[in-house]
Amino acid sequence: MKKFLSVICAGVLAVGSFSFNHSTVTAETEQHDNVLIAYFSRAGENYNVGVVERGNTELLAEIVAEETGGELFRIETVFEYPSDYDEMLTVATQERNENARPELKTKISNFDEYDVIFVGYPIWWGDMPMAMYNFFESYDFSNKTVIPFNTHEGSGQSGTVSTIRELCPDANVMNGFAVRGSVAQNQSENARTIVQNWLDTNDFSSLVQHTETIYTIQDVRNLQDFLLHRPTEENLSGKAYDLNHDGIWNVFDLCLMKQKLLNQVDAVSSATVDGKN
Repeated sequence: MKKFLSVICAGVLAVGSFSFNHSTVTAETEQHDNVLIAYFSRAGENYNVGVVERGNTELLAEIVAEETGGELFRIETVFEYPSDYDEMLTVATQERNENARPELKTKISNFDEYDVIFVGYPIWWGDMPMAMYNFFESYDFSNKTVIPFNTHEGSGQSGTVSTIRELCPDANVMNGFAVRGSVAQNQSENARTIVQNWLDTNDFSSLVQHTETIYTIQDVRNLQDFLLHRPTEENLSGKAYDLNHDGIWNVFDLCLMKQKLLNQVDAVSSATVDGKN
């Protein structure tokens, strides 16, 4: 089997990466007490959406909560940012230049009870609001799974995932996802689809249950066929094949899958030997 898997992995090294997109249909979302959706959001005048009563990230966070069954927590600062967009940017720029840590008004009292933490924020001047730095520095994220998500108007995640990994070196910080603020504000179903696709392709149920996905030789064949643009023997919708969490299925995922399968085989072999002794 090891030889077979090695051949498969080597055989697709020249294959490019292919993006994928799966939609999910859920009836009733299961509630998860160990999932938290913490978010920072600002109402008032927002770029490209005008004056809004509820911030773009708040709307996106509510969708995440609905789709995951997690608990919502709003990150608030003692200082209230101006409702005028240009005035807000002036304040945000000053905070960034001073490397400020705006004082937080809200606190999570039971932080240790959460295993999976979605963290949402808007992009201000190509970065997270400085209040988010204070948030990440206020809690111990060791051994937590952190899933960043943000709203923007063209800058995507803007390098914030790397920043969060630096702030939380002992956490499993996933790549997360970004949604345009105008989509979160005016196209809620499109925003929901983005969230659903991320949860689907990243095997959210396993993240919550802290269980590791078990792969079979059929999964290896499925992913190989997908990468080679060949018909697959199974429907791949909902398959957790993005093992390195970069948003695509590629040869690196295949190699990681191969390694996991070999580890599974070795574990079973060891258990069998121990059982005979």
